[in-house]
This record gives sequence, structure tokens and C-alpha cells, in this order.
Amino acid sequence: METAVLLRYGLLYGTGTWYAPDGAFAAALAGDRSARFLGTTVVNDTVSSFVHVADAAGAALAALDWPGGPVNIVDDEPAPAHEWLPALAKALDVPAPGPVTGRREWERGALNGFARSRGWQPEWPTWRTGFAAQRDIP
Repeated sequence: METAVLLRYGLLYGTGTWYAPDGAFAAALAGDRSARFLGTTVVNDTVSSFVHVADAAGAALAALDWPGGPVNIVDDEPAPAHEWLPALAKALDVPAPGPVTGRREWERGALNGFARSRGWQPEWPTWRTGFAAQRDIP
């Protein structure tokens, strides 16, 4: 009987993503009106979980040897938008939108304990260091 591993990734950031310095999110924050998705991003209490693309790729490779089932592939620090979005804007050297309050009940982050129990270790354990490192990556 075959088994399947379902990898549930957090928001991907790093080279080639929306959240990269040359990505659509940075363009939207900088005022590019063609990046329409920014209108859905609110600096509020909604909790998100991130994962660097390199860590996501490493998890996909590691999962080839894992038993079946769903596994969250996220960093160690789910965070509300009012924390991560200003940090990302600073790392991208663009202005951050102003904060608002509130969130919907279902808007919460994910935890990676199950993936870690299977031996996965993110190179970027928190978006805080991962976002800042993007400034140093050409």
C-alpha cells in the first residue's frame, strides 16, 4: 500500500517569491498599482506562518522518507501581521501600510513540531532573520 505525505507550507519567502526584494509584494508596498493582491493584506492581528523557499525544498526532499500524513512546513514563529509586515517592509526598504486592529477567528498560524519530530530543521527558524537576510542576497 502506498502512502502519501501532504506538506502544508507556510507563506513562502526568499528568491523568486512574492516576498523577495524584487517580488510583487515589495512592488505593491512601494506603490505599484498593478500588484492588486496587496489590497487583501492588512496589518492587523491575523497570524501567519512563513517558510523560506530553501527550507521548503529541504522539507520536500526529507519527506521522501517520511511516513504518510499531513505535515506543516513552517518556521518556528507564527506572527501577527502587525509584527511581520513592518519587518518585511524594512527588509525590502519600502514603506509599510498602517496598522489596524482585529482578525477573523480562523486566521491563525501553524506549528512545525510534527515536521521537527521527523528530523526536519529549518535553516531559517524565524521570519525575523530570514526577512533581514534577503537584503544581503542579490
